[in-house]
Amino acid sequence: MKRKIAWALVGVALMPAWALGEVRGTWFAELEVDEVWIEMRSRSGRRSFQTSIEVPIEKLEGVERQVLAARKQEVQFALVREPGRFHFEGEFDDGIGSGSFRFEVDPSFKAGLEKRGHRSLRERELAVLALHDMTLVWVDRLAELGYDDLTRDELMAVAIHEVTPDFVREMQEAGYSNLDVDELLSMRIHGVDAEFVQEMEGLGFGRSTVDELLSFRIHGVSREFVEEMGALGFADLRAEDVVSMRIHGLHPQFVSEMRALGFDDASVDELLSFRIHGVTARFVQEMRELGLRPAADDCISMRIHGVRPRFVEEMAALGYTHLDADDLVAMAIHDVDADFVEELREMGYEELSVDDLVELRIHGVDSRYIRRLRGK
Repeated sequence: MKRKIAWALVGVALMPAWALGEVRGTWFAELEVDEVWIEMRSRSGRRSFQTSIEVPIEKLEGVERQVLAARKQEVQFALVREPGRFHFEGEFDDGIGSGSFRFEVDPSFKAGLEKRGHRSLRERELAVLALHDMTLVWVDRLAELGYDDLTRDELMAVAIHEVTPDFVREMQEAGYSNLDVDELLSMRIHGVDAEFVQEMEGLGFGRSTVDELLSFRIHGVSREFVEEMGALGFADLRAEDVVSMRIHGLHPQFVSEMRALGFDDASVDELLSFRIHGVTARFVQEMRELGLRPAADDCISMRIHGVRPRFVEEMAALGYTHLDADDLVAMAIHDVDADFVEELREMGYEELSVDDLVELRIHGVDSRYIRRLRGK
């Protein structure tokens, strides 16, 4: 089972879990085919830290695969990276291990960072850089690409989210040469890379903005989705259209359902309004079973104003059997319901039209008002 670096907590906020002194804790490991999955935990007071990494066996100093696979073997090994060395000791038993670890800073790496303007990094911060395999070459190449004044937090985030020089260069070659660090981080977090940019351009979106690319990723805009919608006749969609479609669940199946009900010419805006206001195939079918043939805007208006099949049934039971969408919406807007009609009938008003009922509501005429008048 493949495991990538995973954080129980995210980013620099997790680092206070480590004390100001030595970085140490416990580890648990599983031997895989040619790698070792290692989970590391540390706790300081009520703060805790947990991360896991997969390391090729040959990258671990002081241990061989046969030792890890043997029964009840005491082990001492190290993971060495430029920022420092993680020392592990404990026991492995048939591919399962556990024990304690500590981190030792490499003074030359720390001095190299200080020479490049990154001063006073604490041991826990250097340990995070080590976990993410940060190197001085990485820092230097970013500087060559224009990122030579990273703050401490930016340096940590760049390591954690793997904003590598290759990634920056690829984005620059794709036409995004003036990205700030926050934009680069957001792109890495949400999976926007040069390949994705090229894919979106190939779908007709042209040169998308960073915000558009991020929205595509966040809301699941993919080649498959755009091509499926295109096959349904929605060509030349704008970025904002496809993002809205994804946000509101306007998918190909929904379009097909609505077309099967006769909404062949419904626009993107109408279909989005259907989704936003809850116009479903079932709603349309129920209204048709009750004798209505609402157009797209009628369906939307009925949903906005709370006209439901039960309301239509209640009014039909009172003799209002040939109402259209405009009548029903007007009644709903002005709170003309079955109770209101029955109260007026008890007062002797039996043959009121829809217009009469709405007019009475508009002017505040109800059974209590009529009783007050009669009492005079």
